[in-house]
Amino acid sequence: MRDHSSILIHSSSRDIYYGTIYAYTPEILPAAHRATGYGLCVALNRIGGIIGVLIGSYANVETVAPLFVCAALFGLLVIFSVILPFETKGRRTN
Repeated sequence: MRDHSSILIHSSSRDIYYGTIYAYTPEILPAAHRATGYGLCVALNRIGGIIGVLIGSYANVETVAPLFVCAALFGLLVIFSVILPFETKGRRTN
């Protein structure tokens, strides 16, 4: 049961992150750079997914270190998201 709940939490967090980055990124970028910025985010997302699979394939599964690294990266992502200086409420897109 514990494994299913952790998978559910991870999947939900990942889906919220993807939804946020795909909706928020186009709003903060000027219209002239919107497609380039959006494409860059999508490309880096896919590259990160490939790197994650490769690291997972060769990682030592006997230790919990990868779990702590992943948790630290998610924590860093939350911190960066909170300190973003962009507020889109009440602003028109260019």
